[in-house]
Amino acid sequence: LRSELLKLGLYADGREITADDVRSLSFDEGGRAMMTFIDGLCANNAPDVARAITHLRDEPVLPLIAAITNRLRPALIISCFQGNDTNEALKATGFDPAKKNYAINKARSALKIYGAERIKIFMAQSARLSFLEKTSRAEGWQGFEVIIWELMTKI
Repeated sequence: LRSELLKLGLYADGREITADDVRSLSFDEGGRAMMTFIDGLCANNAPDVARAITHLRDEPVLPLIAAITNRLRPALIISCFQGNDTNEALKATGFDPAKKNYAINKARSALKIYGAERIKIFMAQSARLSFLEKTSRAEGWQGFEVIIWELMTKI
C-alpha cells in the first residue's frame, strides 16, 4: 500500500490526489504500467515502454502526457539553468535538490541519455499535444507515440 501511495504521489507531483488520479493509475492488467512506462522512458528502455503502452492504450492519453512531463520537468529545468540557479529553479517548482529525490534522479538520467536539446524538443511537443487534446484537433495515442519514439530513437 505504501508503494502505491508513493506512486500516486509521484504522479500527482505535489498536488492533491483525486479519485480520477487513482482511476488513471489502476489497470486490470499491468498495474504498474504507468510507472514502467515513465521509468522506461527515462532509462531509454524500449521494451519496457512498448510493453507498458500495450496496457495503457485503452486509457486517455492526456494523463500520461501530464505524468511524463511532470517526470521530465526537472530535466528541462536543469538543462535551462546553470549552477546555483538550477537549485533555485528546482526549488521554485517543488523539488528539493538537497534531498534524495527519485524524480530528480530519473530526470537527470533522462537528460544524460537524451541530451538537453532532445528533452526541450520533447517537452515542447508534449505541450503541443496537451493543447491539441483539449481541442477538436486531438492526435490521441498516435501523436503521443510518435513523439515518444522520436525521443527514444534520436540519440
